[in-house]
Amino acid sequence: VSQSRYIVSKSIGIITSPITTRLLTMGQYGAGPLLASVWTPVALAQYGGMDSAYPFFLAKGENRENVGKILATASILAYVTLLIVWLLFFIIAISTEWLQEYANVTSSELSFYLLGLLPAALIYWLCYLLRFLHRADSYVKISLLGRILPVVIVLPMLSFFDQRNRLLVSFGLNWVLSCLALAYALYEIRRVGYWPFRLSQFDWSLSKKMAHYGLLFVPAAVANAFMAVADRLLVGHSLGTDAIAVYAIAIALGSLGVMFVEWFGLAFDPHLSTWIASGDRGIYLPKMQLLATLLAALFALLTGFAVLWSGPVIAWLYPDGYAPAAELVPLLSIVTGK
Repeated sequence: VSQSRYIVSKSIGIITSPITTRLLTMGQYGAGPLLASVWTPVALAQYGGMDSAYPFFLAKGENRENVGKILATASILAYVTLLIVWLLFFIIAISTEWLQEYANVTSSELSFYLLGLLPAALIYWLCYLLRFLHRADSYVKISLLGRILPVVIVLPMLSFFDQRNRLLVSFGLNWVLSCLALAYALYEIRRVGYWPFRLSQFDWSLSKKMAHYGLLFVPAAVANAFMAVADRLLVGHSLGTDAIAVYAIAIALGSLGVMFVEWFGLAFDPHLSTWIASGDRGIYLPKMQLLATLLAALFALLTGFAVLWSGPVIAWLYPDGYAPAAELVPLLSIVTGK
């Protein structure tokens, strides 16, 4: 379900990008990905490692009472840590103006973007819990509401505003809709009977153990996230938000092949689990080796085809300023495929 949500999210972004790039200037379009790149390493520390500690301690739970304590303890610690991390990030970003200048946005635009991060992070934790509570139905409803509703409402409304105000309106409406989605998420998780904020279930002794375990994973996660977005941070620093806009389109189109493989994985993973569970390497190793060879050949073909289709497709779908993205698509296709 998590993988499906990620793929749907990326698909929505790609499908709507031809419209968004015409509603926003290149600088406005590039501001969002650049701000997200700055937040991404911080976001890996926002739950204080509870996203690692919760499944580990849940697997050790011996009875129903322990499950409730783990749920409440992890959730309260995660939300407290999130509020502290987000508030510090908000204060530093607003008071120093470094992020405003780096992303080339106004103070109002930056404020609404930062405000929108909080409800989105609160929602994500609830969705994370629902995965382990085996409530895929609630998970899908909440996550799709948070992804589709902003697109359906925000994009049509942008055309009614002056060009210079569209990024502000986009960030502002996304914040409002995220707050509404958070209210629905809280209602949904209470409706299914898994309210995670019962103070009576909070265990101080357990919280110390979970915090000690979870915090060990934070430095590595932050470092890994930083390496993942370093390219965008460097492009933004050297070339500005216009270049980030071009780069974002190139990454989106270059990842189409990866998305195809991910969709394939959603159907194939259950079969792979069955093969491995059989314990017979003679059955699944030859099949996995063949699959690896076929996927490598597929990515090679996709890269070759990208050289042919990227230029005409980008020229047809996007404004003229995005034409340089066609040169990056084949390279990013093979890099993301690895």
